[in-house]
Amino acid sequence: MALRARTSVGRAMACLVLGFASPAAAEAPHATLEVDAFGGLVKRNGPAVAEARSTRNGGLALAVTVLLRTRYPFAPFVDVGYYPLLASDRVVSLDGRPSLVLDRMWAYGFAGGAALDLGPVRARFGVGAYDLWVSTTTTATRSTTSELDFGYFVGLAGYPLVRERLRIGLEARAGLVVEAEVPFFSIGATLGGDAVRF
Repeated sequence: MALRARTSVGRAMACLVLGFASPAAAEAPHATLEVDAFGGLVKRNGPAVAEARSTRNGGLALAVTVLLRTRYPFAPFVDVGYYPLLASDRVVSLDGRPSLVLDRMWAYGFAGGAALDLGPVRARFGVGAYDLWVSTTTTATRSTTSELDFGYFVGLAGYPLVRERLRIGLEARAGLVVEAEVPFFSIGATLGGDAVRF
């Protein structure tokens, strides 16, 4: 009787040890490096250029995001984007003659932060910097200045089409160039894919 009890206990301990030592139990949750591309229309929120003959608010924004997904709910990301914010033309008097002046404003955004996936919806918040550029062209003369400012980034995306390693959806983005006080908003399509799994 005692021998049978010892044998049963021994078998139970062996099964327990083998269960912990099995490849499925020892395998840690994998991480995924995801790369997303964004393209959409951007609008700047701010005053128009004084005496402008015509003004185009915004343009086509482009961005790339690299995101690291793990078993944790929050995923760190890095985002790089191009945002055309303003294009206008006006007529001024130079040496008593009318002259056409072209004004342009655009920004390059660099942000890092955390993303949270809730089913097919992804919310992101980040901080970083915006390299804000302003260009003025008069006849054959062009003057361009730039300023690197602190900024905020917020994104909200929904993915109606999700495959094993691919997701396609719509994304809304908002940014704020703090020191220049230039807020902007963009909406467009996003395409994401799992580049590396490890």
